[in-house]
Amino acid sequence: KDDGGATTQEIEFYNFWKSVSSQQTHKKGQFREKQWATVETLCRLSTDIRDQIAHTSACVDRLKNAKAEVSSKTEALDSLCESVLKQKKQAENAAASIGTRLIHFDRLESVTQKLSPHSYTQTTQQKHQPSLEHNPANQKPSVEAAGGASDKENRFEAVEDSPLPIPISVSEFARCMNEIDESLVFFETHSDFLNASQYSRQFEHLRHRACSLIRTALQ
Repeated sequence: KDDGGATTQEIEFYNFWKSVSSQQTHKKGQFREKQWATVETLCRLSTDIRDQIAHTSACVDRLKNAKAEVSSKTEALDSLCESVLKQKKQAENAAASIGTRLIHFDRLESVTQKLSPHSYTQTTQQKHQPSLEHNPANQKPSVEAAGGASDKENRFEAVEDSPLPIPISVSEFARCMNEIDESLVFFETHSDFLNASQYSRQFEHLRHRACSLIRTALQ
């Protein structure tokens, strides 16, 4: 309408309404801008979260693969350790078996020395003939030397009660006889071993010598 037909009050109301409408339109525009800014921010956050989830998923997959690899290596290591332990056990058993067999080869010399009449002669001479080596005529024997000589005499007297003409006790002689029998059975059972027949003959000779010593003691 033409302003000429409107009253002053209507004109003021129209101007007020126009300014309010303009302000409201401006506020709506600002509100919409804020809304769009919030939406854009949420979109960016969603994109970042999606990227983080993808990165985390990739890390989880790598961890799963690493775990599977470690588990596989652990199982292989456990299997290897079990195999090594079995081999160690087998080696220990083999070493024990070899040691048990070698004892029959090693005991020949010790049994021969124990049953040797020559060692008895030497022991008897040492008992009745004191040694003058490193002992001047005017020098008295020390207490340690006297104690050592006393120990030798006591050891000889302990064996001297034995009726056997060798410097070992009856129990030790019986142990030697058992060792001879065990070794003879071993070499007869394992005749394919190196020098088995030679060792068997030597132990047989020791058995005859032991029997001769028994006959001498009983006469």
